[in-house]
Amino acid sequence: MDPGWGGTDSTVNERGGGGETPKRNVPTLSERADEIERRQMQELGERMIGKSVLFNLANGKRIFSPRKYGVRLLMGDDSRLPPLPAKPTLLDFFRCRFDIVVQEHLLRSAALARKDGHSDKVVLACLLHDIASAGFIRADHGYWGAQLVEPYVDEDVSWAIRAHQALRFFPDASVGYEYPDLCRTMFGDDYRPGPYIVAAYMLKQRQS
Repeated sequence: MDPGWGGTDSTVNERGGGGETPKRNVPTLSERADEIERRQMQELGERMIGKSVLFNLANGKRIFSPRKYGVRLLMGDDSRLPPLPAKPTLLDFFRCRFDIVVQEHLLRSAALARKDGHSDKVVLACLLHDIASAGFIRADHGYWGAQLVEPYVDEDVSWAIRAHQALRFFPDASVGYEYPDLCRTMFGDDYRPGPYIVAAYMLKQRQS
């Protein structure tokens, strides 16, 4: 019987009687990853996706060999994703590429800013503040997001996106901002931001 991950039957040693517990052959993480990649290649016509170094580091790997299976790397569009138009707009990326949960967060943030009567700059900053998390990288996403949009928006907008990377960790009663419960859930009550985040916060405090 094929258990579905490309290995042998999960029951390797099963003896009738004797009261012995059958030994189970559980696939290793590496074997599971191999099976996922095998199925991925079948979906893509025997092509392999070249995962980024950051992706592999997150899985505890420091190397990637595109010749592992003797196939070629996928170049060009990924057929599993909705196609983008020749000249995609921000709306197209919202529809076709961005993480759904983060996308909803961005739209809700911008809607609240508009409802509260904030300027167009603030509304746009709210719409884009987590754009890196939505479509690129979560770590230090405020810094990455600011760089992504900097060529296209007013400097006040990119500044706000960059600043929220540090400011979100520090409550500010003067503007009614409390440390989010979600951060406690995700990071734990004992989490303390790194020294570079604290330094960025202190710098912005001196500038304000």
